[in-house]
Amino acid sequence: METIKKIILIIILIPFAGFSQDYFYKKYRSVSSFNEGYGITQLPDSTYAVTGMSGGFDEHSSQAFLMLVDKMGEQIWTKSYGGAGDDIGVRVFHVENEGFYIAGYSSSTLNGDYDFMVIKTDESGNTDWIKYYGTGNWEILRDAQILADGGLILVGETVGVTTNGKDGYMARIDASGSVVWEKSVGIHLDEVIYAVDTINTNMDFVVGGVFADVVEENLIGTVIRFDSNGNEVWRHRFEQAGEKETAIHSIDIAVDTIYAFGDVYFPTEDYRASASLKLSVNGDFYLSHNSHYVTGETQYTAAVFRDEFGIYAAWQSTADELTPYSGGFDAYITRLEFNLNYYNASAGFSGIGNDIINQLIVTLDDGIAFVGTASDREDDSGGSYNQLLGTVVMIGKLDSTDQHISNQLGDLGDLVSTVEEQINTVKIYPNPTSYKINLPPELNHLDYKVMNAQGQIVLDGQIQEEIEVANLTNGLYFLIIKDDQRIWTGKFLKE
Repeated sequence: METIKKIILIIILIPFAGFSQDYFYKKYRSVSSFNEGYGITQLPDSTYAVTGMSGGFDEHSSQAFLMLVDKMGEQIWTKSYGGAGDDIGVRVFHVENEGFYIAGYSSSTLNGDYDFMVIKTDESGNTDWIKYYGTGNWEILRDAQILADGGLILVGETVGVTTNGKDGYMARIDASGSVVWEKSVGIHLDEVIYAVDTINTNMDFVVGGVFADVVEENLIGTVIRFDSNGNEVWRHRFEQAGEKETAIHSIDIAVDTIYAFGDVYFPTEDYRASASLKLSVNGDFYLSHNSHYVTGETQYTAAVFRDEFGIYAAWQSTADELTPYSGGFDAYITRLEFNLNYYNASAGFSGIGNDIINQLIVTLDDGIAFVGTASDREDDSGGSYNQLLGTVVMIGKLDSTDQHISNQLGDLGDLVSTVEEQINTVKIYPNPTSYKINLPPELNHLDYKVMNAQGQIVLDGQIQEEIEVANLTNGLYFLIIKDDQRIWTGKFLKE
């Protein structure tokens, strides 16, 4: 075992030599100490769209964002979305000539509970609509996939008065955001769907997560296939050598093979190791593998299939022999063989605290792009990195030969674009109101729009000190006002 550890350590520390214009590593922060990256996609012109959440757009809550960067990771623009609650973008999809879909979750709802959220924008990131999906419980979105009909499958968890612990939760919507069906999946304990991928043009899909073992009262990593109507086709429980607890955090399907990645817990050692599973799309077991090789905990967080010698898995570890900074998880990307064994060196992308890579994609030139969250620190006057900045959005790319830039402490960009440099909360009165809302006179002649709780624009125009709302139905509304450099937001209740 000690020999294996040393071999892995040597491989981890070998740098990828050379320099190329085809790879990059960038980090973006804001005035807030929390900025997190969750989803990434590439456009036909080789630019990338990134989504996540940040406290830098609104001093009162986090906002979902959409950032467009060029092929080297340099920011082109950033737009923010959300209401008075917390709004988080988890996945982003691009439809050419139509715009973007951002799938996430939000507490900017009528009752303040978290629900699944989908934001549809045009090609410039301007909002077309925002819609929410869920029950009377709290719904947290973990993953999403775009379907062949242009709709989305949304997966995650629901917890509240109608659940026994957490239940897995799924929703299918069409391209206009209308619900096709919604479904809870679970029996008892804390059951969560963490990952989803689609199989074919019939829109069957596969999910991975943790589900209860009815007999032994414990949670087991499970892969489940559903048809397009949400009916279960088969399920496979990820049991490893009698261990009592496993989890699936990432699913990627290539042709007729399912690659599932997560972790396995060894109770006698109180230790968690990254683990992987390979199945056919019919549920036939091929093989499984775990990396119980290092002293610290490890777990896979994301994965993507490129070719049989290019299966890339993102993982995080607390192992002292691997981490460049002590205290917390550090993030890596490893290339695997077809049998899920290590094929090539691991690339590290970390700050000084907990770091995680949340999504990997194959790029148009056969590289691997990623998005995640890093902790960071900045240079003080003595030339050492001591001041903790909080968390930042990190994005990067390995080229087709696995060259990369890693562990950069500097090169921090501003997540908030110049178009949205200042965002303020506007005072609305009276609130609640029946007939009109009054606004500060300095906002006169600026453009405004009023959106309902479903994200539909119900009023727009130019401010003349007040806005007539008598014709609106009773409920909660969000007001957005813009000029060239600033945005004002607020909410009001129509009675």
